[in-house]
Amino acid sequence: MNIEIVKSKTIPYTPKYNHYYFFSSKSNLDKKGLTKQRGQNIVLSNMTHCRSSYPELPNGRYYEYFIRNDKFLKNKQCKEFTLIDKKADHKQVVAVQIFESIPAKYIESQGLCFNVKGGAVKFADVSKKSQNQQASPHAPNEKFMQFIQSHRNMKHLDVRSYFYFVELYNQCQSLNKGIPYKAKDLISNVYSSHNDKKLHKVASKNFVKYVVNEMKRLDS
Repeated sequence: MNIEIVKSKTIPYTPKYNHYYFFSSKSNLDKKGLTKQRGQNIVLSNMTHCRSSYPELPNGRYYEYFIRNDKFLKNKQCKEFTLIDKKADHKQVVAVQIFESIPAKYIESQGLCFNVKGGAVKFADVSKKSQNQQASPHAPNEKFMQFIQSHRNMKHLDVRSYFYFVELYNQCQSLNKGIPYKAKDLISNVYSSHNDKKLHKVASKNFVKYVVNEMKRLDS
């Protein structure tokens, strides 16, 4: 396989300024904190890695949470999950397993919950967003992310295109920027060509190339 995820040995964590996500059946962890239970694995993931596990969850309602700053994890013992894309010569830490509780001050609510029933995942707002939140790019970005997630669930997007879209999404969220229209146009070419393998491959290649260049521009 060109894409694989490798788990590290236990190591001290070095902050990467990543945003991490996790989910829980509890609705108040942003107020109460996440207390580690004996034998429990706490895994913080990027959005792709986190949401890919949702269809496999037992039926029920879950709540999505967000870790904005990973500095508090510095030097804490962890195991890292690194995604390796051999074809694109790309490596990225997509998740980290930690071994202690997370205080509430580091946890933010995504404002989203999701229901799982027989492997089907349906998102919903936890509560109405404030006017300030609606005026920011975060809300439309999140709405488009859900739209792309639905295409991924229907297998209209290949793994590589979806992975790079989520990288761009996370970068735009962290910088408080809207997802570029060019990115939306190019990814629409990917999911709309899912019935034609040749066109789909070309569209995916063009989209990934654009995202790589756009990420460099945003980082500069």
